[in-house]
Amino acid sequence: MELPGIGNKTADVLLTDYYTYKEVIPIDTHYYRLAKRLGLVKQDAKYEEIQNALTNFIAKEKRDRTAGLLWLLAKHTCRVRNPKCYECPLNHLCLYERKTTRKK
Repeated sequence: MELPGIGNKTADVLLTDYYTYKEVIPIDTHYYRLAKRLGLVKQDAKYEEIQNALTNFIAKEKRDRTAGLLWLLAKHTCRVRNPKCYECPLNHLCLYERKTTRKK
């Protein structure tokens, strides 16, 4: 992280090559959105808070695979525009889904 242009996410991506997702979850825009919509963190949460919340949310023994699946879920189902809440296996946990269904 002392190198110019290397921030938390880039450093964590490099660490996943060595440690895998069991130890490190690099937080990108998809994880930000998912963690906030699920209510794991507040809307103004920073990188480390989101990383800690997701690390605590996913059991360590399943973290490697589950972290990847959550990323795919966030990218393809929990989209920024037109999220597919009706397809989401986590919609029963999701604060965002509860808020949007109440408005209808």
